[in-house]
Amino acid sequence: MSEIIRRYMSFDKFASLLLSKSIFLPKMTQFSDDLEGGLPASHFISMSNDAAIFDLAVNGDWPREGGSPAERERRLESNEETRKQIDNRKFPTPFGMYESNDIATIHPKCREWIYVSCWNRSDVESMAMWKIYGESKNSVCLVSDKDSILNSVWIADGVSVEFYDVDYIDHDSYSEAFCDGNGFTPFRLKSREYQFENETRLVCLDPSVDLAVSEENPENGMMIKIKDLSGLINKVVVSPDSDPWFKSVVEQFMGSLGISGVVFDSDLKKERSYEFWDNMIRLYDNK
Repeated sequence: MSEIIRRYMSFDKFASLLLSKSIFLPKMTQFSDDLEGGLPASHFISMSNDAAIFDLAVNGDWPREGGSPAERERRLESNEETRKQIDNRKFPTPFGMYESNDIATIHPKCREWIYVSCWNRSDVESMAMWKIYGESKNSVCLVSDKDSILNSVWIADGVSVEFYDVDYIDHDSYSEAFCDGNGFTPFRLKSREYQFENETRLVCLDPSVDLAVSEENPENGMMIKIKDLSGLINKVVVSPDSDPWFKSVVEQFMGSLGISGVVFDSDLKKERSYEFWDNMIRLYDNK
C-alpha cells in the first residue's frame, strides 16, 4: 500500500461522493489563498524578461563616458541581437511553453484550468483537521492511499491525473531553482502558514489547453468518475465529537452500497483505563 492520505468532510459531501461515484476537483481560482499557483518572487525574476530588459537598458543602451561613436554603434548592434534573444525566451507551464514576454497574462490563466482535490498526508488523525474541514460534529474522515485512488478512478485519454505533495514556503524569500520540466512547481507551493495541513493534491488537467487563446474557464471544477468504490476506501472514521447514533447511520449507509467493515470510531475517542486487561489488549494490539 502506498502513502496513507485522508480527507475530512461533512457527511453530506461524503454521501455525495459515494452516491455520484465521483470526486469533485475545484479549479485553483476557487481557492481563497491568492498566492496559490502564483510565482514566488525569485521565479518571476528568473522566468520573465523584465530583469534582462532592465539590465540591457541600464548597462547596454546608456551612453558611456569617453566612448567613441564607432564603439557605441557596435554596442548598440550587439544590444539589438541580445534584445532578440530576450524576446525569444520562453517559460514552462503545465500546458506547454509560452513567450516570457507574456508571463504576466499567461501564467495566471493556468489556475483556471488546473483542478485540485486536497488530501491530508498522515497515518494518524488530526484534531485541527476535524475542526476546520469536518464542518460539523457529525462528519467523517475518508482514509485511502495514493495508489488506491489512482487505480480506482476513470482517467480520460489525454488528461493528466497525478498526486503532488505540497511544499510550504515564504513566497517572498523562496530561492529554490525552477527546475521541473512540466512547469508545475508553482502549483505545489503554498504559504508556510498552512503547513499544519501537510497536504497532497490530486491534480487533473488537460495539457492540450491553449492558454494563448483560452478565456476564463466557465466551470467551477470537474468531476472524476470512480470505477471502484470499495477499492478507493480503506476505512471511514467518524468524528470524535459525533453523536452516539451517527456511527450506526454511516454503517447503514455504507451497507446500502454493498460496503461493510470499513467504519471505525476515531482514535481520539479513546479513554483512560486503569483495568489490567484493557491495557494488555491495547499494548499487544499495537505490537
